[in-house]
Amino acid sequence: MTGPSGKKFLLPNTDFSGDIMFLATGTGIAPFIGMSEELLEHKLIKFTGNITLVYGAPYSDELVMMDYLKDLESKHKNFKLVTAISREEKNSFDGGRMYISHRVREQAEAVKKILNGGGRFYICGGPKGMEKGVIEEIQKISGNTGTYEEFKHHLEGAHQLFVETY
Repeated sequence: MTGPSGKKFLLPNTDFSGDIMFLATGTGIAPFIGMSEELLEHKLIKFTGNITLVYGAPYSDELVMMDYLKDLESKHKNFKLVTAISREEKNSFDGGRMYISHRVREQAEAVKKILNGGGRFYICGGPKGMEKGVIEEIQKISGNTGTYEEFKHHLEGAHQLFVETY
């Protein structure tokens, strides 16, 4: 098994008021559990933004830590849990499988707020191609007409996009 490593996939180390969207598939949920806990429970920095956690898996019984995540959602009004279960749900756009990229499209207002308010997107999990679908949805919502690579590099350079896919 592989997973996030390195020094780039980090939370802000100073007070942060922007919104955050965590996008996870499968084992990619692991860092977001700790990150959410750090922001909401441990409060090592002053965090006044909102967190949207979009979590996907093929089947609902493959979503781990759901009781814990639902508890976080009930305890913190600034934490929202959204799931995408590809083999059990259909998306409302073309009736196909429900992927986290579809949930990103449904969360368009939150995406715009992150883009315009200095927020951050964190993407973790697999398959590696998942990141492209998610970033393409963010780009569509933004109205950016550049290439995918230009848009991705722009967000990374602005410290708004952090990706660990495998």
